[in-house]
Amino acid sequence: QCSGDSWIDQGARGAGFGQIVKRGYPGAGYTVAAGDLKTGVTEAIARNDVLLPEGNPGVVIVTLGGNDAGRNVPASAVTAALDQLVTVLRQAYPETPIVIDGVMSRRDAAHAARRAMDSVVIDEARNLGCLGISVAGWVTDYDAPQVDAIHLSEAGAARIAPHYADALKAVLGR
Repeated sequence: QCSGDSWIDQGARGAGFGQIVKRGYPGAGYTVAAGDLKTGVTEAIARNDVLLPEGNPGVVIVTLGGNDAGRNVPASAVTAALDQLVTVLRQAYPETPIVIDGVMSRRDAAHAARRAMDSVVIDEARNLGCLGISVAGWVTDYDAPQVDAIHLSEAGAARIAPHYADALKAVLGR
């Protein structure tokens, strides 16, 4: 969902963030390992396998969970990993708002696990005092084209992006 000029990139620019530093790992999740990481994103960041940029960014946006849902990772494991990730991010960026995105999905039965993971992630983000943006059902809600059963096409990302920009501005009070 985050590859190329994603809905997140476009939405962040639409919310006024002109410079974006992105760390994306296809197939990875909070706990699910993929590709070069060989661990989930949380563990990779905690072990400094993924170096975070220095400085004080205007916002940190985390978009994970879809691959955890696809592999039926228990909610408790995802929330524990999210808790750990937020702790590391707060240490790195104590003055920066952290936005946790839910899991992009459709409203049909095939995406029930993705919508459930969205709820788990957003609830835990809010419990941790982070800003959460649920994107459950947005593929259906905004009639966004997909390239396969999960991923948005470029046109789909462009269709979602303005709605994400509005949601991002809303949670940040902009």
